[in-house]
Amino acid sequence: MSSLNSGSIVGNIVSDITLKRPNDGLSVTEFRIAPSNAGDNDSPIPVVAYNGTGEGIQQRYNKGDLVAIQYRLRYVTWQDQENNYRGRHEIVVTRCDMLRLGKISTAQRAEQAAGMDQGAAPKAAFSQEPTAEVVPF
Repeated sequence: MSSLNSGSIVGNIVSDITLKRPNDGLSVTEFRIAPSNAGDNDSPIPVVAYNGTGEGIQQRYNKGDLVAIQYRLRYVTWQDQENNYRGRHEIVVTRCDMLRLGKISTAQRAEQAAGMDQGAAPKAAFSQEPTAEVVPF
């Protein structure tokens, strides 16, 4: 991957993570991330992840989690209903690593642990604990 068309962001997920399936072969996951070094007037950044990467994010992460994402930039174009050409830049997530659990993920893990005491099987989406090796820097 070209280093001129990629980068990384460390920040909190600040929106719900939505997964859409616009056609049979594609899944699109969208959410917003607030970079850790954002200023008071900076808005959260919308990001998108496709197929397996996006499905993994939707299963494992929640609003409030601190994550490190690696991304590539992409410019997409389309025609609207009036046949006008439209375009926008996308930040496409290529990798997402957990750095710290948010309140929702912490509560889910507590529920999972309580369920395990009663003999329930753990949920696969939260089975991997974050480790120091996950941090990309």
